[in-house]
Amino acid sequence: LFNDYMMVDENKKSHQMDHILVCSKGVIIVETKNYSGRIYGNELQTQWTQVLKYGKVKHRLYNPIKQNNSHLYQIGKITKKRYPLISIVIFVQGNTSFIQSKQVFSPRSAFHYIQSLPNLLSEEDINCVSNLLIENENKTITLQQHVQGIRETRLNIEKNICPRCGKPLILREGKNGAFYGCSGFPYCKFTKKC
Repeated sequence: LFNDYMMVDENKKSHQMDHILVCSKGVIIVETKNYSGRIYGNELQTQWTQVLKYGKVKHRLYNPIKQNNSHLYQIGKITKKRYPLISIVIFVQGNTSFIQSKQVFSPRSAFHYIQSLPNLLSEEDINCVSNLLIENENKTITLQQHVQGIRETRLNIEKNICPRCGKPLILREGKNGAFYGCSGFPYCKFTKKC
């Protein structure tokens, strides 16, 4: 189990993962959230809504599934996608009733979900993945540097620069309307809504 795992990619961007569990079930990347109130959202929405004080107070939060998908992408690069990667988001307070996703769990349901998964990794695989994670962990970056990197990433996205590969985002037309997609497609599949 790796807690508060920090790494830096080839573009010098930092990535912090709450937990990475390497076990016989696979490589499980866990994003934990400790929000109170009712949380509304689904897998496709960029922003979710936290509702407090009987609906009198509302806050927006970035979709933690999308956040964890970027973590999956980074771990996939480290492992060269040779091992099964599993994304789960755990809401510590268990307030998942209004979230429409099969990747979001309360702590108890996450435990049962992980137990239900088939065994996919051998002891040798577990050691190999663990060694790759140890080799790529960056213990020198500070939280302040990581937060500054997040701010820079958001600015780049606003300027239509891909946060994954640094290439320009270009306006494209899809079946659901216009969107910005990475010019590095099909190698990079980053998109943002118009």
